[in-house]
Amino acid sequence: MHTLSPFKVRADAAAYLSHKLGRRISVSALARLASEGGGPRYCLILGRASYLPEWLDAWLEQQTRPPARERDCPLTQPAGDKGKATPSAA
Repeated sequence: MHTLSPFKVRADAAAYLSHKLGRRISVSALARLASEGGGPRYCLILGRASYLPEWLDAWLEQQTRPPARERDCPLTQPAGDKGKATPSAA
């Protein structure tokens, strides 16, 4: 019986990440990240970078940043309130 490997080659990993993010992640971007040491964990199988989905998910989680506080984000302020501190609820 032949079972499919859970590993994804770089092109499939890029498609997986693109689907999860809702924006395109290119194969070349993953290759660049791998060479710089900033991308998802991978291993070489027969000379090809191979990724497990949980490694890709973990990397995505590490890239997530908490949203800026509303008072620090000019897009959430009315036009006249930009730069003003909001009163604290003390």
